[in-house]
Amino acid sequence: MIAGLIRRRPDSGGTADGLLAEGCFRMLLDGERRRVDRNGRFFSIAIFESANAEKDPPEITQIAKAVKDRIRITDAAGWLKGQRIGVFLPDTPEKGAWKLTDDISAKFAPASIGRNVQVYPFRAPAEKQEPGRSDSGGVPAAAAKFPNNSRTAKERHRCISVKCRPPAAGMQERAFRALKRTLDLTIALPVLAAACPLMLAIAAVIKLISAGPVMFMQERVGLTGDIFTMLKFRTMDVTADPAIHEQYVTGLVSNKKRMAKIDDRQQLIPMGQLLRRTFLDELPQLLNVIKGQMSIVGPRPAIPYELNAYSDWHMERFAALPGMTGLWQVSGKNRLNFDDMVRLDIRYTRSRSIWTDVKILLKTPLAIMGEIKNSPNTV
Repeated sequence: MIAGLIRRRPDSGGTADGLLAEGCFRMLLDGERRRVDRNGRFFSIAIFESANAEKDPPEITQIAKAVKDRIRITDAAGWLKGQRIGVFLPDTPEKGAWKLTDDISAKFAPASIGRNVQVYPFRAPAEKQEPGRSDSGGVPAAAAKFPNNSRTAKERHRCISVKCRPPAAGMQERAFRALKRTLDLTIALPVLAAACPLMLAIAAVIKLISAGPVMFMQERVGLTGDIFTMLKFRTMDVTADPAIHEQYVTGLVSNKKRMAKIDDRQQLIPMGQLLRRTFLDELPQLLNVIKGQMSIVGPRPAIPYELNAYSDWHMERFAALPGMTGLWQVSGKNRLNFDDMVRLDIRYTRSRSIWTDVKILLKTPLAIMGEIKNSPNTV
């Protein structure tokens, strides 16, 4: 049955009601099934349809709203042929999926849904399951290691586009984008002008005390997966091995440890630690904001190689411009793990508003002072 759900030609992007369009939803299921085949995890799919035989039954809209209100950030919901709604539930056994359908069905008269609810569990073949995992469909006995992801860059970008298609540019959305851009420029332009003497001094010192360029330019993943070059003052020696950092950061994505930076002080230039602790190395990102590649407030900009270890649900964090500060930075930062950070990013992308940005900006100075006081090593 699951193979029948996913082996269809995908159609165009998301829908205005917030649920994935049929082709997008089937594409997501296809990717998750292949990932589960590799790593031995499991998932369930719940399908809802109205008992009303009308072409566009009003109940289906109510069911869609109830599904969106009930599912977790890590879940996904989309349309299926025949005015049906599918819900993808990662790491959820059949029993847990039936619990969700019962909760949603309880919101309606029995006749509205009736017996038109199905649950389909999916588990990888037994020989591919991880040691220590019970076949009962319960929680795994041992934490799973995330597999190496063999998807090509094109496939990863397609996955981002499916999960993070920006809302249709209606009047409200256009007004929000204009206000957010105005807020970014209102902050970035005066701060950059005021900080120019300090930035010139930092650049001169870096040039005097170390060999190599003043700026560190690195590719980052922006809105809907677009790649841009992020600017920072260079704090690392030019002889530092980037493969060490790549291996460490990729590991942070898949494990449950806090987002602490690798101890690379021996590879820093003389004043590199000071620049990092005071966040002065990030001042050049104001230029990224002015160019529209970043925002003052948004998710942390990801490094492209991180995506090799991402789960598909992580991709929704790219539904907003990356920011110099964000909800993660003012909500614990280095005390949280990667999944915690992504959940905060997704919460921000789903509830974004100018007032949310203002509140994050007001909290940022205290968060920075706390980071400096505690002398953290954060990514």
